[in-house]
Amino acid sequence: MLFVRNSPGFTVTTLNLLRMNDQGKVTKQIYIGGWTSSFVVLNSGDMVYTEFEGCTMQKVYKTGKVEEFWTTKPLMPLGVGLALDGGLLVCLVDKDCYDVGDDSMRMVQHLTEEGQLTETYEYAEDKETRLFNFPYRVAENFNTDICVVDRQSKDVVIIKVVSFDRRLKFMYHGNTNTKDRFHPSGIVCDSYCRIIITDFNNHCIHVLSEEGAFLKFLTTDNDGLKYPYCLSLYDDSRLWVGCKDGVIRVYDYIT
Repeated sequence: MLFVRNSPGFTVTTLNLLRMNDQGKVTKQIYIGGWTSSFVVLNSGDMVYTEFEGCTMQKVYKTGKVEEFWTTKPLMPLGVGLALDGGLLVCLVDKDCYDVGDDSMRMVQHLTEEGQLTETYEYAEDKETRLFNFPYRVAENFNTDICVVDRQSKDVVIIKVVSFDRRLKFMYHGNTNTKDRFHPSGIVCDSYCRIIITDFNNHCIHVLSEEGAFLKFLTTDNDGLKYPYCLSLYDDSRLWVGCKDGVIRVYDYIT
């Protein structure tokens, strides 16, 4: 089962979610409103998506019923990822801008599957150093590290990896062998704790070790990949990659 966000012509009011099987056949279509930034499928099979402008997270049940799951006000939710315990990690910002002041709030929060807040990752161990500038996407690695796509500006985006005890373990700024600036937009981890990242501008997918070392390009534009935006890894065997052209490419993921 695969859920796909579809917004024809980038018109928010026509946003819908498509449920597809592994042959690419649409089995269900669910129409939703609002500015949806990210979504994740829970272990129960239900789905949660973030509604950026409405400052809420909505739950879509397998029946198609949609209801509010959690309010994030006054913060706006961006990326959401599945935590190892079955709960959720969600990226939150107080303003839709990259400038950070003393009173800015930029964080990742951990919720239970029922929507109860359990942890907030905003500052490092010293409780003074900010961990994130504009957290955009998030994934929990199998070693419990929190892996975040963090936007520094319109043109600068990096990967930050934070331990469960709020230590910044490393930052990844991209690979020098690429032609254009590094622009990560999707992130997942495999069961070997490797970090898999889409690079939108360079038409490729980076693979990092759990320590942050570059291992390889999983696929590039030489393989026909163009503008990869998001990705999902199923059972360490199949990698789904959504691209700007609306095409979903499915790869056998060989570990």
